[in-house]
Amino acid sequence: MNESTSLIIPSGTPGLGALTLDLSKVYEAESLLPEVAAVTVEKAGYLMAVFNESYNELIKTIRTVDLECARSKIILNKIRSRIILDEAKDILKAKGLAKDSNPAGSEDLRRAVLEANEEYIQALDRLNFLDITSEFLRGKLKVMDNGYTAVKKLLGDQQNATYHKATGYEANLSDNVEVGTVEVRRGFVKPRI
Repeated sequence: MNESTSLIIPSGTPGLGALTLDLSKVYEAESLLPEVAAVTVEKAGYLMAVFNESYNELIKTIRTVDLECARSKIILNKIRSRIILDEAKDILKAKGLAKDSNPAGSEDLRRAVLEANEEYIQALDRLNFLDITSEFLRGKLKVMDNGYTAVKKLLGDQQNATYHKATGYEANLSDNVEVGTVEVRRGFVKPRI
């Protein structure tokens, strides 16, 4: 695995090592995107295969990142719960912000206690990083889909043009010929000839 084509992400669970995701096929496919502009019938199959392979690799990678995201959310919620239930009352009381009628404090005070906790901030940063990484990869997924679709469409257009040129067929739009009518009833199409 090449370092320049790898994506290193943190594990969703603190204390576990970082994950290294191989994006070499994605970068290879991205380098071929300019070739879509001048695609030939001979090269179209290769380009479609590379884009498809990259798309599949991206799906696997996105699933891995999404799994780590879900793990990170669980950890973040556990930290949040512990802080609010176990620590917030004492912190607010020590600062003179707790009232006898509401010892847990208001929503704003509880949020302030959370945002002052370094463990919570680190877990939130990890979750945000994984979310952004997932969106980044989804953008690349869309690019691969667009590349594949463009080649497929251009290939179809070129094959039709080659067929028409070889057979001498030219569409004459002034010679409209009515073949038949179509009657639609309750979602079914019934041809009439």
